[in-house]
Amino acid sequence: MELFCPLCFHKVEVANELAGKIVPCPLCGKQFTAPALATATFSMEPIPSPPPPPPTPAPSPVSTSSASMSTPPPASTAASSPPPKAVTPPKPLPPVQPLAHRFSFALPREALVWIPAGCLVLLFVLSFFSWHSSAQVEPANLWELAFTEKGSGYFYTIYVLITFFLVLPYAVALIVLDQKLVPLPAALEPLFPWRGVPLAALLAILFLPFFWAYFDYTFYLSRPFENPMTFVMRLAFRAHVVALVAAILEVWLYYRRTQGQGCPEFEVRW
Repeated sequence: MELFCPLCFHKVEVANELAGKIVPCPLCGKQFTAPALATATFSMEPIPSPPPPPPTPAPSPVSTSSASMSTPPPASTAASSPPPKAVTPPKPLPPVQPLAHRFSFALPREALVWIPAGCLVLLFVLSFFSWHSSAQVEPANLWELAFTEKGSGYFYTIYVLITFFLVLPYAVALIVLDQKLVPLPAALEPLFPWRGVPLAALLAILFLPFFWAYFDYTFYLSRPFENPMTFVMRLAFRAHVVALVAAILEVWLYYRRTQGQGCPEFEVRW
């Protein structure tokens, strides 16, 4: 038989009759015990067959009547299940109480005539206060910006001339004619209902350069890190916006009147 020496791990041949005995390794000369040979035998006996099952006994005869009497009837499913719970309807919401207070107001066209003139008068008063002032800019009011070297460009000059010598007198004249303090010439009667259109157009034309100057100073476009505008100029800009909106609303209300629509009414309740 062939095996490996457990001491030198070389493959050696040992006679079968020396199995289970101490033998010397022919290569390293050391002794070890040779393993014994397997002597197991296998039997080929046939597997016995399983025994046959026992015979089934015959059922005893039972009458149909006795079987029906002995077997209880099945309980009904409806009796075994619990009754459904009654669903409680939700409570109705309390009635909405009417609001006790009410405040309503209309937007009359006759009142809007006063707003542009009032804003322009406020602009005229503000023009004598400082519009520009900063660490690098000498204080200057609107008239100095328009007619002296403190102003830059022709915007302030044109703004002063048109606003205070054309738009403001026109707005005041509209109030005088609307209140019938002076008789309206017959030639102007067909055009007088549209009296707000020239006023709104002039205010819109003047608003564009004014808005650009306001935007330029606010976002430091032409003067990095320097905004020469004062609180007076900011207030004047807002007064111009209010005058323009009032003039546009006055024209819009007259247009509604020509279409057969009344003056809009606003209502607040609490």
